[in-house]
Amino acid sequence: MAKYAAFGTKILRGAVEIPQVLSISGPSPTMDTIDVTTHDSTDGWEEILPSILRSGEVTFDVVYDPALTAFKYASGGIPYDMVNRTKSTWTITLPTSPAKSWVFPAYVTGFELQAPVEDKLSVSVTLRVAGAITIP
Repeated sequence: MAKYAAFGTKILRGAVEIPQVLSISGPSPTMDTIDVTTHDSTDGWEEILPSILRSGEVTFDVVYDPALTAFKYASGGIPYDMVNRTKSTWTITLPTSPAKSWVFPAYVTGFELQAPVEDKLSVSVTLRVAGAITIP
């Protein structure tokens, strides 16, 4: 069984790789359930049925350089997508051999500047996945 380091993982908006990524978390799909337990359920155990699939969120942190196109509003960067409610196709490519990619549509729902006194200037981006996730 192979094991892989996460170093080299990429996130892309369309065909454009997002630069200076520090970390990526998600997507985090889940499934809702419906409780169908009745008074005559076997041995008093709950009974459930599957319901809606939730696609979850993706967050990623980047070293922020306001000069880079990906982080500009005016040039159609990530903040532009959020303000204009633009759904884009996103891809997370894993550094496996061969490379595997998770692909999903998403809206940018957060673009949070972080400026701690003794650390780097960074931005945390939140994506809300808006449909099915293709998982290899």
